[in-house]
Amino acid sequence: MEHLHRPRADLVRVVGDDVVTQDHAHSFKIRYLYDKDFEYDGSRFSDFAEKFIETGGKATRLAPYLQAWLFFGLMNEIFGHICGIEFDWRDFIQIEEGRDYAVVTTLKLEMLIYLWLAREADEPAAEKFERLNQIVRVLVTADGVVSEIRHLPLPITAETNLDDPGAPGYPTMAAQFVPIAGADSEPLFRVDRASTHERLLNKVEFPSSYHSDPIVSQLLARAGYCPYQVETCDREYLSQGDLGLRWYFTFLDRRGIPGDHSKCTTEKCVGYQMDESTYETKHLFDRDCDCEFISLSHGFEVNLVLSCVRRGGTPLIRIDWPFFRIFQMGVDDGPTPPYVAISHVWSEGMGNPRENALPRCQLSNLQYSAGQSCPDLDNVHFWIDTLCIPVGHEEERKREIKKMASIYSGAEKVVVLDKSLMQTMSNTQRDELLIRIWRSPWASRLWTLQEGRLSKSLSFYFADKFYELKHVGLEMEMYWHKSLYYYTDIPTWIDRYEKSRDPACSRMIELGAKLGDPESIEAWEKIQKLPSLPARK
Repeated sequence: MEHLHRPRADLVRVVGDDVVTQDHAHSFKIRYLYDKDFEYDGSRFSDFAEKFIETGGKATRLAPYLQAWLFFGLMNEIFGHICGIEFDWRDFIQIEEGRDYAVVTTLKLEMLIYLWLAREADEPAAEKFERLNQIVRVLVTADGVVSEIRHLPLPITAETNLDDPGAPGYPTMAAQFVPIAGADSEPLFRVDRASTHERLLNKVEFPSSYHSDPIVSQLLARAGYCPYQVETCDREYLSQGDLGLRWYFTFLDRRGIPGDHSKCTTEKCVGYQMDESTYETKHLFDRDCDCEFISLSHGFEVNLVLSCVRRGGTPLIRIDWPFFRIFQMGVDDGPTPPYVAISHVWSEGMGNPRENALPRCQLSNLQYSAGQSCPDLDNVHFWIDTLCIPVGHEEERKREIKKMASIYSGAEKVVVLDKSLMQTMSNTQRDELLIRIWRSPWASRLWTLQEGRLSKSLSFYFADKFYELKHVGLEMEMYWHKSLYYYTDIPTWIDRYEKSRDPACSRMIELGAKLGDPESIEAWEKIQKLPSLPARK
């Protein structure tokens, strides 16, 4: 399924002192299931449906028949018969070096879609609508078959299919259907919006795309996703019918990300939880570093952190070795220096439950991060919970925790330190960076995600540079819900907003406007001018 969006195979990672190419987590391919009775002959979609019955309908031959009908036959019906584009089903079979069998390929599918969209560009709206109507009817029929065969007692297991991609069975066939009915539906919505205001696609659903596929689930598990993360992918993305995004996730290799997921279940992930009794604060480079710990809890004439908090202040730190400076925000005279707030996952070793102390190497890196994230500012300080929230003094600790919202919102930037990102070069597309951020351990913790949403500007520390998001919540939400804008029924949302001021409606209109949709932009400008509704008595 080469046309489906996937991470870059040449994205590099930093492992220790080495920079290495990160391969995809798997190279799963789908075998071409040849059967002389079911070799695709160019028949119309409805005519080919009779072939299985004519040959006796044996269950052991179901997989090659379904492949011929629902993969080759489906594309031939849509592109060849309905759209009038030259189509040769053999273009979707490929012999690869090192394999003793042929595999199916979609390398040429993108070109077919391009030819279709180009042909539709100047066609009358009524003709576009009629062709789209025919395409939708075929897709609904095919999707119905996929949904029904989920209940068939097939003799092949998902595990067998994963280890032997040439074996027949439902998961193999289903994986081939995903790109046609689900992940590449965007062109359908483009044509729908150009052909009619009726929005034909708002009236149909493809139920099969809302079901988990065993192959995809096991590929996720092999890529390092714990049972809860696999289950979460189901809940988050299948609710939107987005099997294509789950397919994308299978290529992201998470096996090197810190965290023990051996005790995770489908109900709970414990991979990033910590046990204070056994917690170990780590050096920046675990293997060789044995530098000293610098403590703010003792070693000075007074406990610097505790003294600051008791006076009503918030400690901000700046390090210019051998000097260690603390500015007491809210106590010291003079303007507060610019500062960054550090957001991190404790399970990665930057916490300390015993004292306000970190290794010298970590402190140097924190000051470096603060300075590099704000290159145009001088005298940049930093705040991190490990050092700046008192340890062992519960009253003062609670007092400082209550200030955290204002600390993060008042920072020049919030800098995110997540090892899975710090080991990854940022030489890739923006969409992929957002995905890597959203699937990082940092984004999986409610506490750290809240810190990010409080920030004016959020900087993620990648191996080669800082990657900045001005509005992290909005940008990620725009990406994850991008497909929804092709379903958008703007008049309905405006009507609901005018009647009830439903914030969900205004949110979707706003996001559509930020994606550049002209209808959404016009609607957004309209609802901005609406007065508030009178208060209910």
